[in-house]
Amino acid sequence: MSIAANSGNPGKECFHLERTRTPTSYSPPSALRNESLQEMQEKGLCSKLRLGECTAVNQQAYSEDIDCVFPIFWGEHGLSERYIYFSVYTGQKDNWCKFGRTVCTFDSKTGKWHCQCRGTKNRISCVHRYLSMWWLFQEHPKLLQNAVDTSNEDIEDVEEMISAADDVHQHSCSSIIMETNYFWSSKRIPEDLPVDITTAEKPVPENFEPLEVQCPYCPGPSPPDLGHKIVITRQATVYGIFKQFKGVSVFAKECPVCRNLVRFQEYESGFHNYNNIIFLSIPLCSLLTAGVSNHIAVGRLFRTIESHSRTALPINMLRKAFYHFSALRQYSYNFFCYRCGYHPSIVIADTNWKVAFDIPVNLMRRPDIQNIGLQDTLVNVAARWENLEKEIIATGFCDDSSNNPFSSALTYSSFAPWIRQHTRLHDKLSKTEIFKGLSQSERVSSVCRESQDVNEDKSHKREDLVKVCSCLGVSTTGSQTDLINRLEELLLYKAVYPKMFVKLKKAGGGVLHMGCTHGVVYYTSPLWWQESARDHGDALLSFKYPPTVYISDIAGRVARHVNNRTQQRFFQIFPNDGREETKTCRRTQRNGPILMSTP
Repeated sequence: MSIAANSGNPGKECFHLERTRTPTSYSPPSALRNESLQEMQEKGLCSKLRLGECTAVNQQAYSEDIDCVFPIFWGEHGLSERYIYFSVYTGQKDNWCKFGRTVCTFDSKTGKWHCQCRGTKNRISCVHRYLSMWWLFQEHPKLLQNAVDTSNEDIEDVEEMISAADDVHQHSCSSIIMETNYFWSSKRIPEDLPVDITTAEKPVPENFEPLEVQCPYCPGPSPPDLGHKIVITRQATVYGIFKQFKGVSVFAKECPVCRNLVRFQEYESGFHNYNNIIFLSIPLCSLLTAGVSNHIAVGRLFRTIESHSRTALPINMLRKAFYHFSALRQYSYNFFCYRCGYHPSIVIADTNWKVAFDIPVNLMRRPDIQNIGLQDTLVNVAARWENLEKEIIATGFCDDSSNNPFSSALTYSSFAPWIRQHTRLHDKLSKTEIFKGLSQSERVSSVCRESQDVNEDKSHKREDLVKVCSCLGVSTTGSQTDLINRLEELLLYKAVYPKMFVKLKKAGGGVLHMGCTHGVVYYTSPLWWQESARDHGDALLSFKYPPTVYISDIAGRVARHVNNRTQQRFFQIFPNDGREETKTCRRTQRNGPILMSTP
């Protein structure tokens, strides 16, 4: 009211007085009726055991003259709200129900229930959710259509089936490794799929069950036959391009010898199974793949489908499901420049530093010389990318990354560079970015035999960070890591501070890429620290046949650094460490690379 008076509106009233203009008489919510609970049991929304529990709790609340289920703010907020809250009688007093009541929440869009009682934490369905469902089925049964499929009379207990499915999915580490290796070797999706599978969506079957007859995990020439089918869930969802289908049954087969489950995973059916709960149609996966090849982000395309279909989509889970499909797809990666072949004679190098990575703070600290080993400076490209594919495939068996046996710690050499098989020198390539955090004297005394390296690396200067923080109004106290963390929060405001955005982005890492003059990329490598000559040196030393001409904006430093690493045997044509400070150069001798520096 004071702000309104200062703005020239002295007659403004508070919202409490405004509400008194349209008062409504209070009407208590309807009480629970036993006939509606009986109708729920007949339609398969609850079992007979749950019917008896709900009836007993309702009678106990009635004897104490207390409402068993009371909707919170129902008349005031209306039916358009997504979340509906209920105060439910518990009949006991504990740390989660100190007043003898608990709160149940219902999401009208996704159809999920949540209760704060201990049963929810132990993945056990509680009676409080069924009491809330009882009241909602009695007063507004249309809101429960997204929660359960009332047309299926075989459903006994939705929450109990979901809890049982969660128990089935708790694989051991050995079983996850066994199933992932089986998927990676025998369930690969070909790169060239038939047109009828990728263009037309097939009708969704009533259930999904594996086609295997014998156990694929047991060794021997005659493995045992699989046992009977086991119900994993009856509430799986199939996502297509324009429609979503809920309430699909999923079955698995158990081996009587090794006790491992064999699940459905057949791309010929037209559907891709991610985690037995989420299925993607093959045309949707093909559309997402085509979008990536045309520079359309996966999340952006999902949001487009969400806006077109006017339904809420779990975009993060669908993105993981698409990554799972891409990891299983057997890409050949056989693209190359038809003019330059596998070994380009002219290479143009640059860094895309307008890329941000979320990395732990410990990677920004100075590394310890004693802990640097050969695994930190040499990366097996083939093994690393194979392990990354298996890590993504294993997410279909374990959602938590800590339970993924193929996950590895994030280090400087975690993300290996990419260079195709015919172009690279061998599978093990150099990635010595860890030395960026060490000074020249420390690198000389290190155990890595690079005593003649020249310190061409640039690190963050504190005075530059302090200057940027002062311009943006950020506190300049603390260490360099603290300053970097504060500045990272302002990276989203590039429209407000375009120049500062460029400075902050340039201070980070990025992606180093090398390609020929026709725009075909032969080498890419993600960087945690700022671009330096060391990264370019690792890339040039990874080629099977070094390029004749190398073009870069830091060519002088690259020539000095690489020559020092190779004992002056890399750039040999021109004096001054092989540097030629011109824009054009016609010499293409194979004695050694010709270096070109762009002013």
